[in-house]
Amino acid sequence: MKVGDIVRVTAASNWHPGDLGLIVEEFKPTGARIVSDNNRGKAWRVLMPNGTIRPKLTKYLRLVEDQ
Repeated sequence: MKVGDIVRVTAASNWHPGDLGLIVEEFKPTGARIVSDNNRGKAWRVLMPNGTIRPKLTKYLRLVEDQ
């Protein structure tokens, strides 16, 4: 996954499962001075249909592929 991808929130998530969203940036904890390379790609900030930006773990997102 990368910034700009459209994703679907899986049913395992407690916050609006089934919604589509757009990845707007990689999640970095507020105040973190050092971000480990081991944690890259594990969490994202996702623009949801109602206009909110929510942090989401990669394991709760599924990439929507072009068909």
